[in-house]
Amino acid sequence: KNYHQGHNKFFKIKRYNNNMKINAYQLNFKLKQPISISFHTWRYRENIIIKLKYKNYEGLGEAAPFKLITGDSYEEVVEQLKDLKAIPLNPNKNSLEELHYYINKKITSQTLKAAIDFAYHDILGKIKKVPVYKLYSKKPKLVPNSVTVFIKKNINETSKETKRILKKYPHLKILKIKLQGDKNDIERVKAIKKSSKKNI
Repeated sequence: KNYHQGHNKFFKIKRYNNNMKINAYQLNFKLKQPISISFHTWRYRENIIIKLKYKNYEGLGEAAPFKLITGDSYEEVVEQLKDLKAIPLNPNKNSLEELHYYINKKITSQTLKAAIDFAYHDILGKIKKVPVYKLYSKKPKLVPNSVTVFIKKNINETSKETKRILKKYPHLKILKIKLQGDKNDIERVKAIKKSSKKNI
């Protein structure tokens, strides 16, 4: 029997008909230019698209594993998906708490859990005919977006990349900076600051 203790109460996960089917698709692509952080450089990305299907509704989520950051790998996500053909929950009747209990019990991959959670929310929004944020609040909480200046080969390239980003996204108020952890970090920050607008 599937009982879960949460928030100081016990509840049983009920099983309904019309379970959700799950499909997965590889999303492998080459980046237009390499992306570098202090301990890794990406030239390709291997992500996995998750599609949940419930009756005529479909929900999408994406897993972007990277072992050194997320704790799971692309291969681990694929391996765990092999044993996950369907999710025996009904989005019309089962709660999100029941979904989380189920996937925590069946899956160890954090990015796969997140992808399924995304897809489940997508389906819930479509069933209720509302944007996903309205499942929680009448008004969305607006958060300033940011774009990352990744590590470049030299200070000149860092300046050029900063200017390129600000030209492409003139509304930006926040830049996120990746640093190497070496003696050139201060010069990188100075170059980015010099190439930025005053209100950044």
